[in-house]
Amino acid sequence: MDDDLVFRTRALAQTHPLSRVVTNYVREVVAQESVEQPLADIGTWAGAALTIGYCLRKVEEVDHLGNNPAVDPAIDQAVLVEAARAIAATIRAERADGLLPVAQLVETLDSLIRAEIERRLDQWNDTITDEIRRQVEDYLAWWVVRGYSLRVAEVQITSPR
Repeated sequence: MDDDLVFRTRALAQTHPLSRVVTNYVREVVAQESVEQPLADIGTWAGAALTIGYCLRKVEEVDHLGNNPAVDPAIDQAVLVEAARAIAATIRAERADGLLPVAQLVETLDSLIRAEIERRLDQWNDTITDEIRRQVEDYLAWWVVRGYSLRVAEVQITSPR
């Protein structure tokens, strides 16, 4: 695993470098998940996980392309979210065709996901069941991969290959 890649991803996430459409989407997710989940804070966790995934892709772009490609600020959010769903499915199946080799991408995503889980659940380790922990792990993993996929989709929609 590339510790530097993880560090730079986490640092970038603190600057909130999301596009306008992704910022709006994250806000909607946080609001919706805060109401639908058993604890309101879980919505915030989803937003943070989305941001981490998105930032990983932006760090990869700088490393492999030399910059972050510009994206169309008028991308339709529904189109973006649907494209991200398809991309996320390929990542979860470990069939991603991206900037990093698939094994390295999966390993880096796993590292970021583990850090999110530890950050969110560390204080609850003695009070939650293994089943609840597994559910939260799956939930956070899903949002991290979705964030990464949003950035991939955003660039692909703006500049199709």
